[in-house]
Amino acid sequence: MNIFGIILSGTDLWLLAGVGLCLAWLVPHRLSLARGRRANFIKASAAFRAVFTEFLSNISNEQVTRQVQAHVLAANPKHVLAAEEFQLHLNRWDSARFAKAWQQYEATCHHHPYSREKIAESVHVLLRLAV
Repeated sequence: MNIFGIILSGTDLWLLAGVGLCLAWLVPHRLSLARGRRANFIKASAAFRAVFTEFLSNISNEQVTRQVQAHVLAANPKHVLAAEEFQLHLNRWDSARFAKAWQQYEATCHHHPYSREKIAESVHVLLRLAV
């Protein structure tokens, strides 16, 4: 067989057909995996943002340091679980950035006296990574 001036034998045609079948399977398979990863990231991101948005609304009305401290201590287990679940869906680069932002958040939450503004600022850094 002659295709564009290249003479192909029967064996060459079988090899080309095999490569074509592999590509026909591989491309949609990779696209479906990427779509699934993106959907999982969106779900984890929404759950993460929901936990921290609720927390921000709780501390935004508090004026007394003790009340802010109570909200921080009460919400900490939920925050840790949400962060661990969300970090599973990040790539290496974003995971490193998230770990750094999480360290900053933890340092802010354990710094006395509790500052509502500083906590909100560190939460906003975390939420920017969850977009």
